[in-house]
Amino acid sequence: MGNHDFGLNSLDYENYFNTYARDAIRWTRNRVSEQTKSFIKELPLFVEKEHFTMFHGSLSERNPFRYIISQGDAIESFDNLKTPIGFFGHSHIPGVFSMGKDKKIEYVLGAPHERIDLKDDYRYLINVGSVGQPRDGIPLGSFIIFDSELLNVEFVRFKYDIEKVYNKIIGRGLPPFLGERLFMGF
Repeated sequence: MGNHDFGLNSLDYENYFNTYARDAIRWTRNRVSEQTKSFIKELPLFVEKEHFTMFHGSLSERNPFRYIISQGDAIESFDNLKTPIGFFGHSHIPGVFSMGKDKKIEYVLGAPHERIDLKDDYRYLINVGSVGQPRDGIPLGSFIIFDSELLNVEFVRFKYDIEKVYNKIIGRGLPPFLGERLFMGF
């Protein structure tokens, strides 16, 4: 579950959002069914598999929707990561945080179409980016392809019809900024 999902079911939590996000959450809350809200409310904060964990924001026990945008931000999530790899996306900025046995955390921005080989003896926090709202200044959608056999991730960027998305946002009465930011990739 992500922070916007959580905000959909929590009137108190919506105060943590900026005005634009709060307006979008309120707009959505008035349009989704009670069944959908109940389904979303039951989603877990993270999903742990044998070799990786998926979560939206962080693995912080105090703030699961904390942004991981620096090595310092990554520390608590690495401390709580029980698998070799964690996938997340809250900041919408594709990249890889790595931690070796020396506990030193390094970061590599996920450049378009870059493939990064992962090492067996390292742990990773991998930001998959955002399919529809990039925030790294590149107005392209992004996702990763994780190859569990070759142990690598490829950062994929693609064009999408931002003008069409912008027009839909405006047409539905949402704040124009939510569409305008897509053209700038933030």
